[in-house]
Amino acid sequence: MNRLIFISILLHCSVLLHAQSLDESTRKEIQLPDGIRITVFASADDIGKYYYIPATLQLAGEDSRPEISLLTYRHGDNGPFEGGLLHFLMQWGLTPEQEQMASESLRQLTDSTTVLAGAAEISFAEKDILDILPGDPIGDLLRRSTTAPIRVPTLAIHKTAASFRLAKEDAATLLEAIGRPQHLKDTRFACRYYYTVTRQKDGIRTTEKREGRMEALFAQWIGKLVKYHLLKTQSI
Repeated sequence: MNRLIFISILLHCSVLLHAQSLDESTRKEIQLPDGIRITVFASADDIGKYYYIPATLQLAGEDSRPEISLLTYRHGDNGPFEGGLLHFLMQWGLTPEQEQMASESLRQLTDSTTVLAGAAEISFAEKDILDILPGDPIGDLLRRSTTAPIRVPTLAIHKTAASFRLAKEDAATLLEAIGRPQHLKDTRFACRYYYTVTRQKDGIRTTEKREGRMEALFAQWIGKLVKYHLLKTQSI
């Protein structure tokens, strides 16, 4: 039994020793098109290699086909709405095109030898639930319409889905808001995550756990829904 405990401790220490740590003094902010923002840090073990943490949660899919849809049901062409379904996929990792743009911006901020090596290691609380922020009617509408808790993608390469089953009045209210974008400007999604940074002070190196936050503006996602004609109405 003592031997097993000893091996377990060694394995745990090995994980800690190899956990990624970011050099806090190298922190830089980069803004990409479509309002996508990231923060980059050099590795504490390799100053020429940078990693990014997300500030913006984004809709998945290529620009030619964002992965969002809204289907509403109504009686006839002009009858009352009977409900609707809103569905989208989201991610926080950069696409290859975004990563290339971020690499170019980073080299302008540092030097030509700097490498953007990808996403940093981040972790989430036990309940990695996306929060729909309160305080406006559309946010309240979305919260009561969710079909299941919305999970945040745990890795940069992952996507997760969110689905909303809209009641009669809610379908009509959301469609009206889509026609008046100012009604959507305060509706946001958000979640928290954690990462590790390294600090140097008086020759002593210490590591600290930091909290990050990523957000998304619902109005931007709805803008793509409209732009790419992904809003459909079905007569019943």
